[in-house]
Amino acid sequence: MKRIILLFALLSISCTSQSADSEGKFTAYGMASISCGEFLEDYARSEITSEEGDSSFVPFILTDYVGYVDGAMSTYNEVTTGKSDYFGNPSPKDNMAWIASYCRENTKDAFHTAVRLYMAQLIKQHNN
Repeated sequence: MKRIILLFALLSISCTSQSADSEGKFTAYGMASISCGEFLEDYARSEITSEEGDSSFVPFILTDYVGYVDGAMSTYNEVTTGKSDYFGNPSPKDNMAWIASYCRENTKDAFHTAVRLYMAQLIKQHNN
């Protein structure tokens, strides 16, 4: 059952062409349904650096977003054969910064779209 849920999560993030309708659209739930604009509101209220310069530090307001991204990447790594890590272990700070940059230019896009595109970039970058 766990693998079925993980596979579904992966497909909803990375394979919109396998979606329920002919245009590749699907119904997103939870964090996936949040818009880039909504994410940016939370991102603006956060401070992404710590005094110690710890790149893994994430303010509480962003923990759900970080968890969503980590879960998407972990799911992809688990269900995709060939290697154990396709992303190069980016820091939560780097993840949120890239997604925020994308979202500033695409405020109406869904958060899951930004995550999917970020993951595709990392896969291309770390697997050539």
